[in-house]
Amino acid sequence: MKKMIIMVLALAGCVGHGDRPAALPRPRAYPRVELYPAAYSPHAVGDVVLMVNDSARVVADGLWVDLVYPAYGLTVNCTVTQVTPSTVASVLDNRTERMALNAGGAYGEITRLMTDGGSTATLLATRAGTGLTPIQFMATDSAAYVLSGAVTFSLPVDPDSIRPVVDAVGADLLYLLQKL
Repeated sequence: MKKMIIMVLALAGCVGHGDRPAALPRPRAYPRVELYPAAYSPHAVGDVVLMVNDSARVVADGLWVDLVYPAYGLTVNCTVTQVTPSTVASVLDNRTERMALNAGGAYGEITRLMTDGGSTATLLATRAGTGLTPIQFMATDSAAYVLSGAVTFSLPVDPDSIRPVVDAVGADLLYLLQKL
């Protein structure tokens, strides 16, 4: 009889209480997007060769190129600006100012690197806010070109729901920059 009372009390402790909500699935969840594989192919933009994810569609127009990620609903807008050693500093200053304005004061992480070809590159990943440009970048060989770009979404998005996509595209862009 003692065992039966202990068992009933133990089971009573497992039953939900009125002071907390029952565990139910959320009525709405963000869909999981299947991420693209990390496979890359070269694409020339002027004299600059970009290693682009094979799942992205490349739309080029002279020194402008868009890397369209259809399943993610985003585009990486890229520009190659031709420079000389005497003009590169002003172009980089302009791009730096533009990146700061696009970030809108949101917290971000800056990654600076030397590329395989000896160029310098900077990538800014904004980790907060609802901005439409969560990743921006620029790279230069300090003699002939400045490559700059930004990830843009077609609609305003919730930062939490797109984090895996932003991280995946960020990894693609780091690879692109490293291989310049």
